Amino acid sequence: MNNRFLPDHKVRLSLVFVAILSLVQIGAAQGAKKPLRCGSDLKLDTVLNHPDDYFGKTVTVEGEMHRTFSDKVFSIEDDDFLRDDDLLIITTASKADVVKPVKESIGEGKDVCVTGVIQPFHRSEMESKFGPLNIESRASHYPEGSPVMLIENTKAESTGNVELEKPLPELPAAVEPMTSPLPTDLETKAEEPEAQPAAQQSETPAALPTTASPIPLIGLSGVLSLMAAGIRRRYAKQR
Repeated sequence: MNNRFLPDHKVRLSLVFVAILSLVQIGAAQGAKKPLRCGSDLKLDTVLNHPDDYFGKTVTVEGEMHRTFSDKVFSIEDDDFLRDDDLLIITTASKADVVKPVKESIGEGKDVCVTGVIQPFHRSEMESKFGPLNIESRASHYPEGSPVMLIENTKAESTGNVELEKPLPELPAAVEPMTSPLPTDLETKAEEPEAQPAAQQSETPAALPTTASPIPLIGLSGVLSLMAAGIRRRYAKQR
């Protein structure tokens, strides 16, 4: 009885293994054939399985809307056949501003596209920066160091902070050089040297007029005559 059971048991296990292998191959084939519709060849599954290759990089991935923890904290998941993995997304804007629907909706289970920076997850650090994440119900799915997508530079923020360029003030019209001829009298004065004063052009000044009086000379002659007469008288007495 035991000999009959063993072959049947092995056959059943073999059939189960073959069925599982076939399903895995079918799921892999379906995943390979599914086209990406977000303008990127990067699969979400690739980012989740090899996060170290994408830390610090901006990527665009496609996935299904999964859980919504708040309007700024949600997750998307891949479409693996056996087990779905999800990527936590934290944004500074609302979900409607950063998620693009592949078709008509971004509701739960719908295919969407998201673009952001992949970073290692550190809850305390990110809650201090973005506020409470409210992921207590799924905290075990996001261990420390696992990949998380951050979306900070959104279109709404960038357009809100951009200041419109102010037009430059109009410059005054350039002053055109004066082309009209100068008046005739001004031209004549500019060409001819200025006339010198009559005093500077006069000849050598005439001799100064005689102002001395002859009276002192006459007096001096009289004194000399008296002195000469005295000398003669003294000489005559001595003789």
